[in-house]
Amino acid sequence: MPVSGLFLAEVAGIVNDMKKLLLASLGSVAAFSVQAREFPDLFATPRMLSMGRATTAIVDDWNALYSNPAGLAQIETWELRAPDLVMVQGSPSIMDIVKTIGDLDSSQSVTQQLRQFDGKAASFGVDAPAFVWSRRGMAVGLNTASINGSLRVRVPSVLFASVNARTTLDSGLSLAYAHRFYDNKLRVGLTVRPFLVRAGFDKQLDTGDISELQEADFFQKQGGMGWGFDADLGAQGNLDPINIVGLQVKPMAGIVFNNMLATKYSNKILADKFLGSAPQLERKANIGVGASIENLGIFRPLLSLEYRNIFIPTGSMLENIALGTELGFKLRSWFKTAFRGHFASGNLGGGVGLVVGPADIELGTYAVNLGNGVGVGVSRRLYTKLGMAW
Repeated sequence: MPVSGLFLAEVAGIVNDMKKLLLASLGSVAAFSVQAREFPDLFATPRMLSMGRATTAIVDDWNALYSNPAGLAQIETWELRAPDLVMVQGSPSIMDIVKTIGDLDSSQSVTQQLRQFDGKAASFGVDAPAFVWSRRGMAVGLNTASINGSLRVRVPSVLFASVNARTTLDSGLSLAYAHRFYDNKLRVGLTVRPFLVRAGFDKQLDTGDISELQEADFFQKQGGMGWGFDADLGAQGNLDPINIVGLQVKPMAGIVFNNMLATKYSNKILADKFLGSAPQLERKANIGVGASIENLGIFRPLLSLEYRNIFIPTGSMLENIALGTELGFKLRSWFKTAFRGHFASGNLGGGVGLVVGPADIELGTYAVNLGNGVGVGVSRRLYTKLGMAW
């Protein structure tokens, strides 16, 4: 029995029924409250999202700037993407939760009004245009604004409710370089972000504090804005190809350390306006293996298995595992398409990409786990992307 339960048992004989009810309710909150957390990759791309972010071992294009910089060493030509616009739509329930909080009636119980969302979570995200230039071994990226937000409601008793809220807005410059070793069997890359700006907050609000969400200056009181710098370090390696019935299977492996400095954004911006601090970046490490099948003409399938977020505690090992696949078709030099899918953190998702000349179009879906454990507080997102590349 928990210590709090033993304590309540000891004092049960000297408190009245109402006080026992109150203490029991508060005890249930301590036992069942689940933190709503989302730790998205900084400036994730549609290819990463549609493959469940399982790209550490297999990424070999400009996406490596944000996934594993070692992959930049495999780029053979130069490319300019300007702009690259990603729009991510959150689950529809987030508007219902926001509207309910905005319309909270003080004459009614807050817990009763929020009970309809008990255990539910919702999220949203929007990416403004990004500009990326890449060539063999090098890449530069400018991200104007990447917004991510999440909400999770818990009403474990008739007396208590809580709302976990996290919102971040990131902008920044990324510079990366990768080098080949041993006839391209080993690649090492480094991404440096000399200037990152983040505004946001990460709060858990209990019954008496939820009304603060209705206040016009909530963000100024709870959130913060600052700038800092960080870096990613990654490596990829190839094993000798395996020939099977005329086909060539190319095994790959990779490891990356993201946000090595775990930036705390201690350099405040508008310190006289924002009283809090922006949430810090989370230090991560991902390790993965993958394989591609070559000699299939216009068709090139990829498979990747990854263990992610090694430094972030999760409720289940399954939450760290991601399996991604990509079926790519290059029909002409100016026309190619890819069908992608994934099983990541216990959730399914996927997407499709289409390149026609300089136009690059992506559609897909993926899930976000906002609770502590597989399938807890899952919020599904849809994304669309339109980019131009030369």
